Amino acid sequence: QKEFGSTARGTVPSWIRDEVVVDKGDGFMGDGKAGIHEPDEVPEHFKLLMKAQEEWRDYDVYARISMLYGVCSFLYAVTYYAVGYAIAELRGFWAMWSLPMVFMGAQMLIMRLDILKTGHHRLPNVEFLGHMAPYFAVVGCTLEYRYFYSEASVAFAYGFALLAQFSQFAMCLRWLDLAWPDEEKPDMPEESGKQWWPGSWQVPSAFSKHLWFITPPKKLDPAVSP
Repeated sequence: QKEFGSTARGTVPSWIRDEVVVDKGDGFMGDGKAGIHEPDEVPEHFKLLMKAQEEWRDYDVYARISMLYGVCSFLYAVTYYAVGYAIAELRGFWAMWSLPMVFMGAQMLIMRLDILKTGHHRLPNVEFLGHMAPYFAVVGCTLEYRYFYSEASVAFAYGFALLAQFSQFAMCLRWLDLAWPDEEKPDMPEESGKQWWPGSWQVPSAFSKHLWFITPPKKLDPAVSP
């Protein structure tokens, strides 16, 4: 019968070597009934951990997406509140025009830190239109604040308000596009110290930079096998 290469190290206690042999022999040891296993085959608990990680995967992806989109939505809310307060209470046009730059700049940087523009997306770079949405609202507020009534100003103000809403809707579609899981693809190369998961897992590639699943390898590395 073929020797178990993973038990050749003499630097571990004998019970560890015996446990590996029994594990790879499906509970049989030396009777010749069990099938021959490859030296680099992973133990059974590795396979069980992989199944458990499939359930953790959905939670981890959901948490990453929720944190990013929650912060971006909060920045939108603060921006619109600041714009409304600046024009309605302070009559501060400079404050109204300058505040969106701060919050939307923060939103832009956060999205650049958290997502990767990899994979095939249906709405590439549409987030730039979403970042501009508060400024369309600012232009509408500026046109609406007049000494005398003007039908043209009212029409343009409504137009910019609708444009701001359309930009918000486009940003929501872009968020959905980024969070859409990828189809099955070839397995990632297994490298020590780097993230890895099977290609059959449908994970959004835009968030792959910050997904660290504790997935066991498909094969044992002979250099580190017990």
